[in-house]
Amino acid sequence: MNQTGLMLFLGLTRSGGRTWVNGVRYLPLYMNRRPYSVSPTNWIKEPTESHRASLKLVEQMYGSERIVAPGEKVITNAECGGRN
Repeated sequence: MNQTGLMLFLGLTRSGGRTWVNGVRYLPLYMNRRPYSVSPTNWIKEPTESHRASLKLVEQMYGSERIVAPGEKVITNAECGGRN
């Protein structure tokens, strides 16, 4: 059995005793149970049909514009100049 998941990256800002989310990015994950493994779905060099279906599901649910690409530096809010 396989499952789809994601790793969430939140950019948080704290000022004046308040904290808020200033940006969000995510890494889609593909999880195999036998043998157990977790892989970033969009980083797999030779994806199977199950990998492609997993990525498509996550993109339909959350959109593709906030996915972390292979080798990309994670910046949750570009407007902050990458200081997260």
